[in-house]
Amino acid sequence: MSNGQHVRVDSSRDIERHGKDVLAGYDTERRAVELGRAVCERRKDLGLSQSELALRAGTSRATISRLEAGEHVPALNLLDRLAAALDATVGISFSSTG
Repeated sequence: MSNGQHVRVDSSRDIERHGKDVLAGYDTERRAVELGRAVCERRKDLGLSQSELALRAGTSRATISRLEAGEHVPALNLLDRLAAALDATVGISFSSTG
């Protein structure tokens, strides 16, 4: 939710009660986990430790750890630095919701 609160969703009734905020929050968290997994997989493929990636990307090991755990969504400038450090590029796509 926009104010940082977490809502537990146990049923479709909860989704109706809390509406789109719950679904949007879930989608954001899901994408953060996907990003973290992708970074972790690429880092390991390159044989880098979290500390080595952090040094290459100009950030802290703690930030890399939180990102890989899906607990941190990086700003675009950090995402660009991570991509460069991982010898990769950032791709963005849009798809229709309807």
